[in-house]
Amino acid sequence: MSRGRARAAALAVVTLIVAIAPAAASAGWSRPFDLVAPGTLDYLPTQLAIGGSGSAAGYTVEDVDTPGSGQAYFVLRSATGTVGPPHAIAGARALLALAYSARGLEVLTGSSPSTADCCSSVQAMAVGGGGQVRNTQTLVSGLAGATLGSLVPLTHGGTLAAVATERGLWTQQSGANGRFSGRRRLTASGLAPSSLATASLGGDSSLVAWSAASGPAGFADPRTIFYAEGSRRSSPRQSHTLLRIPAGHRIDELGVAPRAGGAGGSAGTGGGTGA
Repeated sequence: MSRGRARAAALAVVTLIVAIAPAAASAGWSRPFDLVAPGTLDYLPTQLAIGGSGSAAGYTVEDVDTPGSGQAYFVLRSATGTVGPPHAIAGARALLALAYSARGLEVLTGSSPSTADCCSSVQAMAVGGGGQVRNTQTLVSGLAGATLGSLVPLTHGGTLAAVATERGLWTQQSGANGRFSGRRRLTASGLAPSSLATASLGGDSSLVAWSAASGPAGFADPRTIFYAEGSRRSSPRQSHTLLRIPAGHRIDELGVAPRAGGAGGSAGTGGGTGA
């Protein structure tokens, strides 16, 4: 997308369409509503989470021409449909993921020095019903480049966090108290993750999948999909090769979901042919 088109898209109002459950058997959609007012900066893709007490949207606003200008926000919507104001997360340059666990809303953000693009470290935090941020914990630091993140609530009340950058992929898991521990690196040296997908497989089992490439970040084609499984006692810890495609092709997108019945998982990919 050209710089001009990107800025034009940024002027659009950020909106959310929410599914409703009518009394009739057929499902319907509510009318679109505004989450935030239009602006002149760049809005990065919105993250959504839905829980029993309401829903939340998280996003990042930045000037793409100014390094270190990103600011992470979230907006809360009550179960009755009331949309709250945007909440800026202090020190957060990017909103990576958010999810509702047994403890309420949890958020994963990235931070970096004021003159550098995100992210150099990743933090997890809890959000109260009034938008108060608490229990901030740094999960991994010493990162570089664009960062992917994911949060997966688990049945026992804990949450799985996964973080991927050009320097590797890490997982960490919290207990029912919300404290993360047991950080594990899943990638070998020289392999740069380019996509990340996570899922709960039912019970306390979890799955992390990613594509990766060997070579300079941003130039090498990702042609291999890896995965690792987690349990109640541990976040995913041992990587396995799921698929390797021929040279001349690349894996652009990756998604995972539990099979029917919650046992095991399945993966879907999107790819293209290299030049």
